[in-house]
Amino acid sequence: MAETLLNFHGIEETLKDPPEGAVLHVGKKNARTDALRELAQRRGIRVQDDPPEAFERLAGKENRGAALVLPGGRKTRELSIESFLENLSSPSALVVLLDGVTDPQNYGAILRSADQFG
Repeated sequence: MAETLLNFHGIEETLKDPPEGAVLHVGKKNARTDALRELAQRRGIRVQDDPPEAFERLAGKENRGAALVLPGGRKTRELSIESFLENLSSPSALVVLLDGVTDPQNYGAILRSADQFG
């Protein structure tokens, strides 16, 4: 089952370690889509320039100009909380646990905030 990522942060993070067969669709030219295009090309991901009508069908009317299609969905790793805690590199590490976050943009904002606080 394919999954389509539409937000810039999600696309950028996924392109850092992309799954096989991912395709970056670009429907608008701007600095953000140019940066995503460059990252995709460095990672060997196919970039497809779509005409406005075709891109709107893929990404919806309120799109930001880029969409990353993942044919097999996102790859995830499952890890028990016990195993995770055993492998922490520091006994004073801060762990953020989330439950019920459904908006990927909220999740991204939480991750960026946690990253800023180290």
